Amino acid sequence: MTEACDTSALEHLRRTIRTCPVVDNHAHNLLRPTQLKTYPFLSITSEAHGGALEDHTTALSHLRAARQLSELYGCDEDVSWDALLVKRQEMLEKDPEGLIRTCLEGTHTLLLDDGIDDGTTVHPYQWHDRFTTGSTRRIVRIETVARDIMKRLHDPDQPWEAIEDRAVVGFKSVICYRTGLDVKPQSDDELQSAVLADL
Repeated sequence: MTEACDTSALEHLRRTIRTCPVVDNHAHNLLRPTQLKTYPFLSITSEAHGGALEDHTTALSHLRAARQLSELYGCDEDVSWDALLVKRQEMLEKDPEGLIRTCLEGTHTLLLDDGIDDGTTVHPYQWHDRFTTGSTRRIVRIETVARDIMKRLHDPDQPWEAIEDRAVVGFKSVICYRTGLDVKPQSDDELQSAVLADL
């Protein structure tokens, strides 16, 4: 009797896993084809930069990504990173949307952190809907909100209505893994100068 119940529970679990929509809650907009070299492909598994990023190739996250990419690209498991980059380029030139479709197969919804840039290097969030069964939604980065508020103080004609945007499903901050939560307040003048220097 117990074995029958266990089998039934296991089948129920399998059915649930196979039919439950997949939601990636920490994704970023995909780069436009002309901007693929804006970020090194190595950065898919690390926030490191420069030499630290090169050292990251021995990290478990990188090794796992290389193994998964080998499978995706149809390469031998022990293929070099450089060979993977060559194969990736071939696939991007042949059928870029087909590659994206394969990667996102089965994904119901993407929740995109749209704070990477102002949209010049990445596709807008709605563009991703062609690869998912549900509509893409936005996670608004609080630092982007702060920057936009400062811009509006400097130029009141700049619009910002993320609070009312029905596509926005959340707000987030990257401060905890950039500087930690022990943030030293700056004077209003220092803050305004820092933001306006980025305009």
